[in-house]
Amino acid sequence: RWRANPQSLDFYAMTTSFGKSRLPIELVSVSFGGAETPLIIRLGEGPVLDLADISPLAGLEVKGTTHLDIALEGKMGHPSLDGKVSIDDLSIGGFDAGDLEKSEVHFEPLFVEFRDAVGRRGDLTFRLPSARLDFDGPASVEFSSSVESSSFVLREFFRIFHFDEDPRFADVNGHG
Repeated sequence: RWRANPQSLDFYAMTTSFGKSRLPIELVSVSFGGAETPLIIRLGEGPVLDLADISPLAGLEVKGTTHLDIALEGKMGHPSLDGKVSIDDLSIGGFDAGDLEKSEVHFEPLFVEFRDAVGRRGDLTFRLPSARLDFDGPASVEFSSSVESSSFVLREFFRIFHFDEDPRFADVNGHG
């Protein structure tokens, strides 16, 4: 269904599918009048985004199966996205980060913030009270975060960044 009126063009109850991704959409409302007018996108139940379908991002290969509960709203020229996300088998630029089991997420053009994220990679469990991907700096993407873990496994952490393949770290081990 769709509706056109003098203020906006609205699409209701539709689904977009591409690659392995399937995004049921509750509403897309595109207002007329330029950058200061509203844009609204609300997803329906059970959306799945395969990150490989939108890769590369900022020049980095990304992989993983993303489950979303998000809405994008704001001015056309600067919308923001808020919601919850989980990602199975997350890989960014060849770094296999494991599973992001849950996180609050906020996006504005050129950055993504994660809050209260919980993840796992092998025996390593971790919490990111806050994390940020910034696409507006000197690097293609900058990742900053604080990390907490009650079950930290150093060898698993090394595997994420391929330090396990570096003989200088062969005898370094630990957990806590």
